Amino acid sequence: MSQGAVSYRIKQLELELGLLLFERNGSSIRLTPAGNEFRHTTRRVLQELDDAARSLRRRAAREVVIGVSTYFGSRWLSPRLIRFLTRHPDIVLRLQPTIGDSALLNSSVDVAVVWGSQDRFQSKHRCLFESTVTPMVGPALA
Repeated sequence: MSQGAVSYRIKQLELELGLLLFERNGSSIRLTPAGNEFRHTTRRVLQELDDAARSLRRRAAREVVIGVSTYFGSRWLSPRLIRFLTRHPDIVLRLQPTIGDSALLNSSVDVAVVWGSQDRFQSKHRCLFESTVTPMVGPALA
């Protein structure tokens, strides 16, 4: 859109809302408090629309985004991916580096594999396997 068309649409929106979104001073403009509030809401809603469109495109392409730590992805998951991809060539897998279960709160991740005690996760979860952690130190520190 041209600059004139954008200005016209903003003025139309301000008329429709019955308040100013911008303070105009000569050649400069600044958001009013109402304009700032509208900007935050608009940004959130547009992000939700973008997330929904991305999710629909992934579903249509049969894409699954897996959130994993880089260590788990490279050491455990990667060697097993070839077998899965051979059995399911119609599914596109994308690995997303993540930390903790916060990945599942992000709509771009479909499933995540995370380390940790089950009682600390906010998201729906299932234990895949138990693991033992053993601290190791170098001779100089010991």
